[in-house]
Amino acid sequence: MGKVAKVALPIAAVAAGAYFLGPAAAGGAAASGAASGAASGAASSGFSFKSLFSSPNLGIAAAGLSALTSLAVGKQASVAAQYQQQQIEEQKRLARLQALNLEVDAQRRHRSVVAAAKAKAAASGYDVSKSRSFLAFLGEQQNLFEEEVANIRVNAISQGNQFDIQSRAAGARAKASMLSGGLKAAGAVVSGARNFLDTRKP
Repeated sequence: MGKVAKVALPIAAVAAGAYFLGPAAAGGAAASGAASGAASGAASSGFSFKSLFSSPNLGIAAAGLSALTSLAVGKQASVAAQYQQQQIEEQKRLARLQALNLEVDAQRRHRSVVAAAKAKAAASGYDVSKSRSFLAFLGEQQNLFEEEVANIRVNAISQGNQFDIQSRAAGARAKASMLSGGLKAAGAVVSGARNFLDTRKP
């Protein structure tokens, strides 16, 4: 296993260096440091990157590129899932605001109906505080208002729960994509190292 690890190191260094090269070129200091660290690790093992492109070592280069591809695909899928999660959270926020607006509208309509009824009764000379029919009307309007608000809140909670489920699923996909990319990259590194050692057996 020690021989596999020794050969796997330069392969991993190639993949890591290439993976971080793009962000480093764009000004990512952390990515640049990671790439430098990978290169230094390979150099300390006595490995030369130039030797990768000699015919005996092309398999190592291919394994490194395969690992790089797996990392890049995993990262791309993770970023897409994270973006989807952000979109879901934004939809959840907007749905919450919409529910609050619906409550405000319901309250405004209720007050308008009650105020108009009281004004009409007063103009007709009725004492609204002693009219049973009018008090019954007010009670009915209050019940309708409370029922409407209750339905708005129930729907908002149900919708919020659905958004929570979707958001958690997107977050899980983001983590799984990164993990999958890393595992596939590690598999490519180990496989490339073993294949390289197999070609060197007498």
